[in-house]
Amino acid sequence: MEQEKLTQYVVALQFCSRIFQNSPDEDLLRGVIGGGLLQGFGAWACFRPSELAEKLWNGVLDPKGHAAALAAAYPAEAAQDSCRALYLDLHMDHLALFSGPQPAAAPWESVWREKDRLLFGRRTQEVRDCYREWGIAAERDGHEPEDHLGLELAFILFLVQNMGGAVASSQGQSPKAALAAFMDGHILAWAGDCLKKTSECASTVFYREMSALCCLLLGNVRALVQE
Repeated sequence: MEQEKLTQYVVALQFCSRIFQNSPDEDLLRGVIGGGLLQGFGAWACFRPSELAEKLWNGVLDPKGHAAALAAAYPAEAAQDSCRALYLDLHMDHLALFSGPQPAAAPWESVWREKDRLLFGRRTQEVRDCYREWGIAAERDGHEPEDHLGLELAFILFLVQNMGGAVASSQGQSPKAALAAFMDGHILAWAGDCLKKTSECASTVFYREMSALCCLLLGNVRALVQE
């Protein structure tokens, strides 16, 4: 893959992992808005149309439309004097969507895939085991279930970054094989529903449109494994 396209995948995964774990702070917002990052997503290969993404979303996705909505809502000049207000809006939206005893769009795999919808279920243990095979301990180990959407995206990022190297898991699995297995066995089995729910319940353009773009990103990362 061309270095520019690979960089886009890496940056997109880093960004999505961060914003679903925590609402973006003022400094991050000032950088991504003032630097034109949000305004450029429409041209990125990792957000191109994807049949798999639409299957996950269970509906039509319009990459250019979602990116254009972001660009219109957060023009570059907004970074000059309104990042505090934007941060507060996104922080409150993030809390309503992903935090508390009844989040609008629970960001944990076990909630979507376990029969009783409980945290720290069998799926959480499976994901924890996947991380440990690569010597990774989740950043919030003991506080946040390892099957949080943001943490699963961070693991995918790790595997993408290492696909061209000679590293292997403790079981001898290559990053490429691990990426395919993890996506098929975990994140693709639930993240589409979670992201669509996030988009439907979001009060901000940011989380509404970034949820759709993240679903496109997942579809394109899975296709990347086939290349």
